[in-house]
Parts: sequence; structure tokens; C-alpha cells
Amino acid sequence: MATPYPVVGIEGTGIQLRLEIRDLQKDPVQFSLFIRALNKVLNMNNSDSQSPDYIEKPNSWWQIAGIHGLPYNPWSGDPTGPQQPDENSQWGGYCYHGSALFPTWHRVVTMLVEQAVVNEAIAIATNLKNDTWLQSAKMLRFPYWDWTKLETAKEGIPQVFQEATVTITNPDGSQTQAPNPLNHYKFTLKPGAASGVEYMNDWGRTYRWANKDVNPTQEMYDQALKAFSEGTTFLLGGQPIKVQPVSWLRSKVAGLFTYDLTLQDPSFGPNMWGYFSNTGAQSDGVEPPMSVMPPSLEESHNMVHLDTGGNGSMSVNEYASYDPIFFMHHANVDRLYAFWEYVYPDYWIADGWKSSDSGSTVPFVTDSGNFGQDANASVDHTTSLLPFRTEALDYWTSDNVRGLLNNGPTQKYYTYPAIKDSKTGVEVKVDVPYDTNDLTLRQQYQQILHSEWSPEIPAILQAHRNLSRAMPQHTNLLMKEENNTAHLRQFVITGALPEFAFPGSHRLELFMLPKDGQQTGGQVVNSISVLSRADPDRCAACKDRRAAGSQIRGNMYLDPRIMLYLLSRLPPDQRAAITELDHLAVLIQGSLGVRLVKPDGTRLAAADPPTGTHHTPLEEAKAPKLTLHSHVIQLKPDAAAVKIGDHATHGTFRDKDSWRVY
Repeated sequence: MATPYPVVGIEGTGIQLRLEIRDLQKDPVQFSLFIRALNKVLNMNNSDSQSPDYIEKPNSWWQIAGIHGLPYNPWSGDPTGPQQPDENSQWGGYCYHGSALFPTWHRVVTMLVEQAVVNEAIAIATNLKNDTWLQSAKMLRFPYWDWTKLETAKEGIPQVFQEATVTITNPDGSQTQAPNPLNHYKFTLKPGAASGVEYMNDWGRTYRWANKDVNPTQEMYDQALKAFSEGTTFLLGGQPIKVQPVSWLRSKVAGLFTYDLTLQDPSFGPNMWGYFSNTGAQSDGVEPPMSVMPPSLEESHNMVHLDTGGNGSMSVNEYASYDPIFFMHHANVDRLYAFWEYVYPDYWIADGWKSSDSGSTVPFVTDSGNFGQDANASVDHTTSLLPFRTEALDYWTSDNVRGLLNNGPTQKYYTYPAIKDSKTGVEVKVDVPYDTNDLTLRQQYQQILHSEWSPEIPAILQAHRNLSRAMPQHTNLLMKEENNTAHLRQFVITGALPEFAFPGSHRLELFMLPKDGQQTGGQVVNSISVLSRADPDRCAACKDRRAAGSQIRGNMYLDPRIMLYLLSRLPPDQRAAITELDHLAVLIQGSLGVRLVKPDGTRLAAADPPTGTHHTPLEEAKAPKLTLHSHVIQLKPDAAAVKIGDHATHGTFRDKDSWRVY
């Protein structure tokens, strides 16, 4: 019998930086080693051997990518583990989505692909008998793709992923062209068919934004660029304002660093982990111990999957992990997780979350189950993260995964570049221990990280100041400044979307209506993405659970300049009548529309479609639940904590019976 393939990281090489893919390109030796090694892993043992004793290499791309979704086979690196999917699960892959284990499980799978690629790089450099290249190989770590960069709105998917070939360097300094392993993965084995997208099983390779569903011939990167860049543009005070998908993607990430640093009742800490870690709303109706539900890491992750994939592999959970961009996307998700856990070390999965009604501990559950676990099974900090074995050959748990500190009990041998405050020079380094009881320092770190993904805040504040003379009563409703502190009112629409309302992944788009309000094609101002499966029905009992409604939650933070624009386009008499927050809420209700679309933009349903059109009502169980809130963000120029308060709830945003199917 084969022996387990433990996930141990790159032992004996120290803690090294994972670099952003475009920064890795700047090091010709490391980048060339990475490309050579990744090509070897992609092409490794992609075999259809029928020999009964044939065992596929666990560090091949086919085997590693197959852990996440199709073909629902046991990973060869865990030969003593379960050998077939749990018969009571709804999902045949090993991965966790909509689960408190989402960040921790995906950390280990990125460690596995890093281990496979870097070990290949070390072997290549060893064979070259070149000390410089060997040292570079030992310092190599798997790169991440930072999709939060503002450049994403200009280039979409970076050019290095788009090209069929890539230039690499040889040890003698010459250059050569190599097949680009970042572009796609070529199948020699079929992963299996998923209902509704059976044609993907015949593609022969992964695609992003395929030019057609059946027998595609090219990728439409211009459409990917639009997905990241096309939002809404309007004039405010004579200046054009762009609100792009990358803008609201960044606002979702910035929102991760608005959690309170301390709680009056620390026993609610696991609740904070639950809200941060995943999009799965708890099903018993217990509200969080705060007025507006905080954002989750998984929500921004979902958005990038859909924007990157379109109608292609990355938008379908069954196939997503075969696309090489998948693991660089997840390395960036892991980076955000690393910074969050560094600032919020007290918030942890523990044994479950606390009910604010009963005060009892409620277990986290994974609705769908997976390869090794029943649907709706309880999970906690000690749950085995199948199929990953440690060096001791027991399974990884979330407790093992936690933290990247250089003195931590379980070393991962990687870290991420520090994030630096340009004003003070203070750096947040996720591998450097610090006194977590020093609340002042944690506040400083929190503000640095919030500011990292909120660079438009100064422009937003200035826009309010510029319009304060023309609309004084309204700008005072939206922002007040006193004692060198800005108190900015922000509106948020929270959503709970039935995960399986439609087959496959989809998104809810919030868009600007023209003044007459009679349109469903307005420019988008925000969205909530649902990364789903093409075929969720693997067992009869699971179909019942699907009907009961697994929910995906998300937050849509309205750019405050949109409120200024909506006010500015009103006739003066109507604008003068707006004197209270609830009046602003009514303005939002009449100015913004919502629709559900596929990742490629094909419309599925809309609330309140135009008068005179005829559409079938959407089943109420499939309609999103949307609620309009607002709160005040307190912003100071010093290193004080980011504070959110003065919450208000302004009611339902679109009744469930207003939805119609296209």
C-alpha cells in the first residue's frame, strides 16, 4: 500500500516570503525556477494507466486540483483515509465552503501546492549544480495574485496569466520561451461531468471567459476586464466619479478590519470568527451581537471567482481548482486571513458560537458536508481537515493551521510582505510576535490595514466638503467633522441569498436607476456573489436540505459619493424636503434596483421589472432577503481604532414578492 504524503511545508529553508506574482516576475531566477517547476507539476503523471497497482503521484496537479472538486476520488496522498465520498454528503469534494473551516482548510491546500512546486524547483536547481539557483529555489514560495490592487481595474486578469508562452532565464543568462503554466491546465484525463455544464468535461483544458460553451477556442480577457472595471460613472461637482467593481471589492476587504477589537462579553468571540470566516448564515435566526452583520472573507473570494471565470472553470466549484490561477487567488485569500488573525487573535472557532437568546454554545455546521463528512455535521477547532496529514501522520486541524508567527507551535515556513503605514513607517508583519494585550498597538495595526484597502476615503471626505455650501443640510446628514475627526454616514444593504435558487454560480447586482426609475439595465454600483455548484444534488436527503434553503450572506457598502449624486440630481424642492435619515432611505429605495445574473451577465431575475413587461414571479423561497442599514464610521488622522456606531435599520430593500424571473 502507498504511504501518506504529509503536508509539512518547505522544511529546512526558513520562513520565506510569498511574493505577489508580478513581484516574483522581477526576480528572473526565482521566476524561471517557478515556471519550470510548475510546468513539471502540471505535466506530472497525467496518465490513464489501467494497471491495478498504478498509483498517481499525490503531488501532481491532477491529484492536488482534484482534492477540491471533481472527480470526487480519494486523494492518493491519503491512502489510509476514506476511499469514497460520504454517502450522506451533498458535495463530493474535500473542500469547505460556507463553513467556519473555509479559511483554515484552504490554507493547508495552498501549503500542499506550494510544497509540490518548491520541491520541484529545488530538484531542478540541484540537477543544475548551480549554488545561486539552489539558494533561490530554497527561498521560493508559491506566489499570490493581489486582486485588490487598483491596477486590477486597468488590466483585469494580469498579463502574465493571459500569454500562451512566457520568457524565462537560463543559468548562463540567456533567455528562452517556455509554455506558460499560468495560462491553463490541459486535461489528459476527464474530471467528470457536472449537471448543467456537462460540456466542460469535454473542453480538454481550463478556460476563463470562454468564447462559447461548447468547444471553445479562445478566452475573452476583454470581458474579464469589464467584470473588474465596469461599474458606474457620474458627475459630482463637475468632476467625474468612477465606482468600479474593484472599488467595492476593496470596500468589502476594508470592512474586514472594522470588527471591534474587543467585546464587552468575550464569549462572543467565536461569533466574530463565524462572521469573518464564511458566507453561511446560521439557520436558527439568532442575530449577531451587533446591529449590522460584519463582512466575511469568503464574500470577496466569491466575487473574484466569478469575475475571473465568467462562463469558465473558475466560476464552477466542481472545476475551479484545475485553473492555475485558482491557487494564486487562494494564496491572496490566505494573505488577508493572515492579517486578520494577526489583529484579531482572540476571535477563534473554538467549540461553537454563542446564542444571544439562550446564552448556550451552538456548534458550527457545514450544510453540504464533503468527501469525508455528513451534511450538517458539526465542526470545531479540532475537526480533522481531510485529506491532509501532518508530519506525525495525523490529520491537520484548525488549531494546527492557526497563525504564521515565527515562534508558533506549527511552522508553515512562509509569510507575506509587510503592509506599511506611509505616514508613520509602522509595518504590520504577520510573522512577528507582539504583545496582543497592547490595545493601542492593535488599534494602530487595525487602522493601517483598513486604510490599505480604503485609499478613496480622503476623496470621499473632500467631496462632502466641496458640496457643503450647495447642500449644507444634506452633507450634515451624511458627514460631520469635529475635533479633527470625521463622522461619515454610510449606507449598507445586507443580503441573504438562497445558494441554490438557480443552478450554478450567480450574483446579485445593485444598479442605478435613471430618474424615471423604469429600467433594469442601469449601471452597477455593488454586488453579492454566490459561488455555487453546478450539481448540488448527490443524495435524496440533501435535496430536502437544499429545498430548506442554504443561505449566502453578503454586504453591499454604498460609496458615500453615490448618496451625494442621488441628492444632486433631484429638483431643488424635492431635495429640500429631505431632512432625515429615513428620507435618504426612501431616496435609495427609489433610485437603486436589483437583479440576479449569471457570472457572464445573463439575466435570471429582477425585482420590480419595468412596467409593461411580463415575467413569471420568482418563488418566494428563492428570492433574496435584503435589508437597508446605515452606520457612522469614525475616522481620525492618528492611529486610533476604526470605530463604527450609530447604527440604524431602514427596513426591507425590495419585498420578496416583487421578484420576477426572466
